[in-house]
Amino acid sequence: MVVCWRYAEARAFEPFEDEPLPEGKEPNELRIGLFQATGLAVKDKALLWGEGSSDPRMTFSVDGTALKCTSETVKKSLDPTWKQVMTLELPKGPAGGLKLQGKCEDVDEVSGADFMGQFEVDLTECLDGKVKRLWRTLQPRTEKDEVSGDVELVLQWRYNARLDFCPFDGFVDEHQGEAPNELRIALIRAQGLAIADKNLLSKGGSPNLCANQTSRHAVELHAIDATPARSRDSPVVFTQVPTPAAPSSSRASTTPGRATPSKSVLTRSSMSSSCGCWTCPGTAPRRR
Repeated sequence: MVVCWRYAEARAFEPFEDEPLPEGKEPNELRIGLFQATGLAVKDKALLWGEGSSDPRMTFSVDGTALKCTSETVKKSLDPTWKQVMTLELPKGPAGGLKLQGKCEDVDEVSGADFMGQFEVDLTECLDGKVKRLWRTLQPRTEKDEVSGDVELVLQWRYNARLDFCPFDGFVDEHQGEAPNELRIALIRAQGLAIADKNLLSKGGSPNLCANQTSRHAVELHAIDATPARSRDSPVVFTQVPTPAAPSSSRASTTPGRATPSKSVLTRSSMSSSCGCWTCPGTAPRRR
């Protein structure tokens, strides 16, 4: 017998390269390279002869968020190879370790998915932006679960400049020494929100804004709307709109956005879904 251990390009899987974090930046994108699994449990029993097989797929989620991604299904294999790359927009978030949850299932379109095992990865191991190649053994949820096998994956938690949101970068205060009269708020994201919309037929549900969903809007609140017109790049504007005044013989100003504080209210701009513009009552549309 002659044995030769060689490099086979078809079996290689190097999806990422090390990317050190830029100074002052934190990771905001988790890249998952799902390579292969070995020795999975049989979920589709053979009817007449043979040992049976499974149709495995992997689902990844981040503990405490609504982030989730699912791999393709490999038909009739106990040693599947995926070589699939998935990404999740995941900021570092509050203090505390985030965990990546991996779940393997046998896909059955008739009876539903059968549980084949699960594992977790502590993402604090990936904070340096370097590529991590790991094997994880599938674990059961209960003592009755028939689980076996290991999964190989490649992880990288990196900084992606395209996902960064710095709405006030480059701002230059041209009125130093003047009292501030405008509050600017950048709405970025929420994480771990409570479920407000219950499912009618199944468990779970979702809030109006999904947990950890990123919403990038720059918001401006004006005490009195006497500022110049905003540029078309301003996504959302909160401004004053005069409240309806009682009929009077005196000549009162009816110019939109010019009401006095005692005769005005703050209202949220409305969005036109057809054109993607934010409009305020009594003003022209403004592009997001």
